[in-house]
Amino acid sequence: MSKITIILLATLFVNVCFGQTSNKIDSTIQREVASFRIKGTLLTNKDSLFKVLKMKVIPLYSCTNSRIYFNLGHTYISLYPSNFDTVGHKLLFEDDKKQKLVSIDNIKIWGTNGEIPKRKLDSIGLVRFSHSCIRFPKLAFEGIYEPYDCTNKPVYKRSRDGGYYEDMSIALNSPFYRAFQSNDGRRIYICLLNGKDKDKYEVIWIISNGRYLTRLIDIVD
Repeated sequence: MSKITIILLATLFVNVCFGQTSNKIDSTIQREVASFRIKGTLLTNKDSLFKVLKMKVIPLYSCTNSRIYFNLGHTYISLYPSNFDTVGHKLLFEDDKKQKLVSIDNIKIWGTNGEIPKRKLDSIGLVRFSHSCIRFPKLAFEGIYEPYDCTNKPVYKRSRDGGYYEDMSIALNSPFYRAFQSNDGRRIYICLLNGKDKDKYEVIWIISNGRYLTRLIDIVD
């Protein structure tokens, strides 16, 4: 990749991403993120960059309103959204008329369009090789609201004992939930497109060398 292209990727990354610990993001991660993020479509060579880097798609196999599940080989990812309840939370509005919500529990909120959110993300579970559990700190989910409802209805099969189980053998396709893995397997990216009305955003969680690194948030026009 030419030096000019690398500079362009770095410039785009700084200008439109909101990171928690951006100082930890090296040039390799910048290039990989630019190959799949929505804002990366500004680059005419996004698809070719994805192929050059040999990024791997982690398929989505289950998508319900309580769990989103990805799997590739020995990598298992589960996201757990739920309904938001105002009980026990401090809501801060822009003025006394309470027409625009600006924060919850003194934390900036994303995707609510100034309204009280209906949905939130509770946690992410990531297990590799059935024994290595990657922990996400509480701040990884702070302010993340209004994940999209899944449009894919689960398919159930009858088990030998007469019961039913969800068939997760067929990969699903959703523009709202995506996950990727670097060619060397050292980095995993979990991507969500969330938001209400015009207040849409993409959040990308970055896992590097078996540890949660940071999250990035892009405002989507």
